[in-house]
Amino acid sequence: MRIFGNPARIAQGARGGHVAVSGLSGYAQRKGWRGIFALGFLFVMAATGYGVVFVLIDKWFKGGTLGIL
Repeated sequence: MRIFGNPARIAQGARGGHVAVSGLSGYAQRKGWRGIFALGFLFVMAATGYGVVFVLIDKWFKGGTLGIL
């Protein structure tokens, strides 16, 4: 079967819908920032979770002897 149409569109369909554009470094930079923010968020959430657990253990089992909260 022969397809008549825009060659760029046909090539785009063959590549799975990705179009090569200039400015790829901008995309990579945004992707890098996204990774940094994701790791930062995970670090903050882990620190918060460990802090909450530490305070609860201090309050419940030791009677608040460490003077936290």
